[in-house]
Amino acid sequence: MDAFQFADLCRTMLNIDRDELENAGVLTPGKTDDGGTSWKRWNDNPWVFVLKLDDERLQRLWVLLGARNPKAMQYRPDGLPAVGTPIAIEHDGFSGRVIGYYETLEGKRGVNLQLDGARVVHVYGEKWLKP
Repeated sequence: MDAFQFADLCRTMLNIDRDELENAGVLTPGKTDDGGTSWKRWNDNPWVFVLKLDDERLQRLWVLLGARNPKAMQYRPDGLPAVGTPIAIEHDGFSGRVIGYYETLEGKRGVNLQLDGARVVHVYGEKWLKP
């Protein structure tokens, strides 16, 4: 996750409605103003709310955030370009945008690129990625 994905995730978090949190099991239904997993604590300071969640409710919140904003939740390995970054591969002329990442069982990393204007996807290892 890069800085922009983090900011986007924060915006997503601040725009979640009470009923969504209750339905996901993050908030206790009907508990509005008595600390703990209450709606008031969420609104007063969502960051403290998150830090005080038990593991089960934290996982439920994570799933809810991922459903609301899957791009912000996408893993980005250090040193690789962000999702959406345009890349031109010199040796074969492929030009596209980063849509994801991979790591082989041997530990080699790279990106998945989608060809501009088409439904074609190629994978390229780090050695082919030049700024």
